[in-house]
Amino acid sequence: MLARHGFGVLALDLAGNGESEGRSNGLGYLAGRPDVQPERIAGFGVSLGAEVLIEAAARDRRLRALVADGPTRPTDGRKYGDQPMTERVMGWLMLQSVRGISGTRQSPSLVALMPRIAPRPVLLVAGGGSPDEIPTNRAYRDAGGPTTELWERPQAAHTAGLNTHPAAYERRTVGFLDASVAG
Repeated sequence: MLARHGFGVLALDLAGNGESEGRSNGLGYLAGRPDVQPERIAGFGVSLGAEVLIEAAARDRRLRALVADGPTRPTDGRKYGDQPMTERVMGWLMLQSVRGISGTRQSPSLVALMPRIAPRPVLLVAGGGSPDEIPTNRAYRDAGGPTTELWERPQAAHTAGLNTHPAAYERRTVGFLDASVAG
């Protein structure tokens, strides 16, 4: 979709995964290429990729704009949806078990990271498949300030906007990127 509209696309394939060899060097790769205009580097992430993209944009100002479809990580201690207590407890226990077994630590709050991206433009896309997705993305939008837009897709499942309404999804996301990194 992005390539059809003239965007150069770098799909992340982590080192040692998929078809990738060697070491990953992320944004430094794009910024150092002679065929890339540094002021036009944007990111487009889906689900976990959207969460990682928000973290990257909070640390690296070379990302000039981003589309984040389906980030749903509210780790600031608050819940933004209306899950029953049993679901919250089971989710918490499962997460703690995974962390204990894997040795991973809690990820940073995306709500807290959003102000660090401003005033760069952000388009959040939230589906209605999960009870927390739209309310959580509203919190991200509010934390991001006036340059953060939220496109709510209540009839679409998590990250299913492109599949359920491809023309509208393409028009909205590509139009946002065109306007945000116009050269």
